[in-house]
Parts: sequence; C-alpha cells; structure tokens
Amino acid sequence: MAALQNAIQGIHYDLERSGIPVRLEGARKDYTGFSPFVTWTYGRAFQQRLEKILLDEETKLVQAKCERRERQEARRKARKKPRTE
Repeated sequence: MAALQNAIQGIHYDLERSGIPVRLEGARKDYTGFSPFVTWTYGRAFQQRLEKILLDEETKLVQAKCERRERQEARRKARKKPRTE
C-alpha cells in the first residue's frame, strides 16, 4: 500500500513541477486528478481532519457540477423538437 501511495504522490509532484498541462477529461485546466498528500506528521487526528475538509469540499464541488449537468440536460431535452413524420 505504501508503494502505491508513494507512486501516486510522486506522479502528483512530478506533474505539478513539470508544468505540463495534464488534466482529467471534463476537469479544470489545472487539475491533474492526483490529490495532494495529506501528511500524518502531526498525528492521525490532524490528518483525518484535513482529509475530511478536503473530501467535504470535493463533495460540494462534484454535487454542484452534477446539478449543473442535469439542468443543462433538461434544457437540452426541452429544446429538442419533436419528430414529425
């Protein structure tokens, strides 16, 4: 497990440092998809609080994006003309 975490952390670091414009499809231009590492140096409780803050914010952003997409889809369907044959 530690090897995977180190690999992901290294990929995140290298991508950020390189300046190469890599991103997940549909994501912001500056988002690589590799989350930053949350240190455990200050104790597990601190790490858990930071992780919860990050996950809560991520959940809010994802929900907002899903809601926007649903509204766009509803508008698209409402504009769609019925077929007449």
